[in-house]
Amino acid sequence: LEEFLQKNKTKDVLSSEQILEIKNNAKIFINDAVHKNDIVVIETSHGIMKFKLFPDIAPQNCQNFKKLANSTFYDETFFHRMIPDFIIQGGDILTRDAEEKNDGTGNPGWTVDAEFSNLKHKKGTLSMHRIKNDVNSAGSQFFITLSRQKKLDDNYTIIGEIIDGSIVLDMISNVPSESKIAFRLLKNKIPK
Repeated sequence: LEEFLQKNKTKDVLSSEQILEIKNNAKIFINDAVHKNDIVVIETSHGIMKFKLFPDIAPQNCQNFKKLANSTFYDETFFHRMIPDFIIQGGDILTRDAEEKNDGTGNPGWTVDAEFSNLKHKKGTLSMHRIKNDVNSAGSQFFITLSRQKKLDDNYTIIGEIIDGSIVLDMISNVPSESKIAFRLLKNKIPK
């Protein structure tokens, strides 16, 4: 698994200068308005998921997400965090460099204020990630819930929900972690 991950991770590794260029291009990118009929398409190695946005509920965050997507900021980034039955998280440009330790710390260079609503985090909810103690710190990272998550309600900005590809979401959530694979490879008894 490690060899597979390294091979795929290094396929399109970016230098810090290239990452800075992508961030600068995203910053100056002029985006058209977000419409209710806009569809977010997330293409993964397991298939395609489609989401509808909620621009009437979270206009600034939806506009930011669309700007990042259309400026190619999100292209080739990885889901860097997966917690079974909880969330998968992506949107970090630093997943494209060769530094695995900084995955989960990247941002576009700006933040967007929270736009809380009465929507609930159910399976397939698309929300913006933020720094733990700063509700107004969303940038580029987002997460998709894998099940109903009451503790996230009123704490994270919901920007959309899945409309196609729930099977893909299930497949991603069932990808075994490295520790699970290692455990499976262990012998179930000690050889003589």
